[in-house]
Amino acid sequence: MTLPQSELDQTEAKLTSGGLMGEVKVLIATLDNATVEKITAGSSTNPENVRRVENIIDAQRWEHLFPQRNPT
Repeated sequence: MTLPQSELDQTEAKLTSGGLMGEVKVLIATLDNATVEKITAGSSTNPENVRRVENIIDAQRWEHLFPQRNPT
């Protein structure tokens, strides 16, 4: 059985347009690279999610948990 793309798109829209799904989309949205590049440890201008993590994990623990990452 083959479903037309329009039907798949319609089903996806119906499943992802509700209130809860809208909230999830906002919470998992990614930032553009220019904004990400401006993030610095401990800055009060960091996005809320970054500040939240900084309140949970200190720099030493962060280095322990994520020792290998892209150097750029």
